Amino acid sequence: CDTHGIILIADEIQTSFGRTGKLFATEHWPAAPDMWTTAKSIAGGMPISTVTGRADIMDASHIGGIGGTYSGNPVAAAAALKVMEIMERDNFPGRAEELGHLFRSRLNKMKDTYSLIGDVRGRGVMLALELV
Repeated sequence: CDTHGIILIADEIQTSFGRTGKLFATEHWPAAPDMWTTAKSIAGGMPISTVTGRADIMDASHIGGIGGTYSGNPVAAAAALKVMEIMERDNFPGRAEELGHLFRSRLNKMKDTYSLIGDVRGRGVMLALELV
């Protein structure tokens, strides 16, 4: 993307806020996104979404040109601040990584026993079980 001047946008709506063992799933790879979209767990169930990016990209749009489905809700924004505080305090990414190792090892044992399971993959607690 950098070589060709392409903006890299990471859709972290499902994968962010610790689920993969890091705050953002993109942190597992060396590429650094220019923009991110997030939602869902950021506010503990309150309706909110975010678009975050480099200042030069965010400032290039007209006012109101970049937004999400749920914009400007002060209660959801307050909930998001509290949820992020709790996630950091309680190390949600670290806990997701621990649980992911536990789940993966148990699922791999099941895979060794049942031919119905084709693959176990994923990171943290975002795991997939392929049934064949």
